[in-house]
Amino acid sequence: MLKITNWQNIRTLPINPALLNQLKQHLQSPFSYENEAQSIWSELECELWMISSLSDISSVGVDGNSITINCRDRLTFALENIEFEDELEQDYLLTLAILNSSGQGLYLLMPKSLKSELMDALGVNHEL
Repeated sequence: MLKITNWQNIRTLPINPALLNQLKQHLQSPFSYENEAQSIWSELECELWMISSLSDISSVGVDGNSITINCRDRLTFALENIEFEDELEQDYLLTLAILNSSGQGLYLLMPKSLKSELMDALGVNHEL
């Protein structure tokens, strides 16, 4: 799992340029300019987690370290409280959960097929 906390680091995700451009368009869409999106992202302390496989939450974890209980709880919360979900190219999915009243967002980028596996592994109800 890769954890992006700085807008500038989005371009370092190991995805092809077409998917990266589409991702940036989705993240920037509520704003007029990329600088505005970047400023709000920083102010609200938004994060983007890219989850490639189920092993990301079991053995590898965030940024190559074992996943903490706090991260696992945040991931569970994010899957239980999806505000929006968009399908992207190459069978990827982008979701957003609002973590607190200040508006901090946690975006999840993952292969579409992984969502139900994650929900099962974390005990999240699919019927929500």
